[in-house]
Amino acid sequence: TLDQGDPASRLAGSHALVALGTYEAAVRLLRRAFELQPRLVYLPLQIRGAYGNPNHFALHLTALRDAALKDENNAEIWFLLGYFGYYSDRMAEAADALGRAAKRQPTDGLIRQLFELASLSAPRTTRGLDERKPQPRDNGQ
Repeated sequence: TLDQGDPASRLAGSHALVALGTYEAAVRLLRRAFELQPRLVYLPLQIRGAYGNPNHFALHLTALRDAALKDENNAEIWFLLGYFGYYSDRMAEAADALGRAAKRQPTDGLIRQLFELASLSAPRTTRGLDERKPQPRDNGQ
């Protein structure tokens, strides 16, 4: 609250809220961090490295996945899961989750941007918006 222009504190707060399972508030802080510093999409953050115990990271990620699957129409939870995948070198999972979020919120610029970046590094087998469209030469030509 003291430094309203600090994106790093919002990232840290968002990660702490994910650990607590408070996903809506985590998304609000995360989005604010990206508003304050749009270049975050290009920075090599490593969420997993912020955890002292890697088992805690795995538990929080599993809980987040479960929450996304329980509320499949909630674009914000898919966005959050995609963010965690993107910044922990799980690009296929990130592209899948962000693609699902983008289908639910097609005009969301942040979701689309992260989805496109994750898709560049992910295998082409991901779901979401990354489904391959038929090309003119696909008819056996």
